[in-house]
Amino acid sequence: MQNTQNGQENGTGTGINQKIRELGETVKAFNYTATSLSDMLRSAVPAPFHPDPVLTVAITLEDPIPLDTPVSVEFFDKLFVEISAIKIERQTVVFYFNTEDGEDSLQYQVMLYDSIQTIELWERYLLELVADSLIPVINKARESAERFLQVLQNFKD
Repeated sequence: MQNTQNGQENGTGTGINQKIRELGETVKAFNYTATSLSDMLRSAVPAPFHPDPVLTVAITLEDPIPLDTPVSVEFFDKLFVEISAIKIERQTVVFYFNTEDGEDSLQYQVMLYDSIQTIELWERYLLELVADSLIPVINKARESAERFLQVLQNFKD
């Protein structure tokens, strides 16, 4: 005999109780992993570099770089976030983001002043995502600074 009102078969209810216990254990395991992930993302790591205050570059990415979902949810409360532009100015890296709801005014700053020794791991993750895009732009800025330095050297000679 089946009692469908409570989802029980043969009046025992053990099948559904077992599934709920399994679901509870699965959620507990996920929660443990999520807490560990959150703690790891917020852990301190050495600042990878300290840009000179003169370094000023900005780029808009032709192909925005999506963040992994745990980072999007943990730090921006969005399921989908992608980096659309980056600016380095006054020892600060500014990230501009597109989001799931079409918002494009979201931004975040990573400060890399000389006095800052550590940043959070998730900030380093952001820097890692954009490194390949920034390197050629910074090299062009360096070449331009070298040309200007040469012009100034000519004034001294």
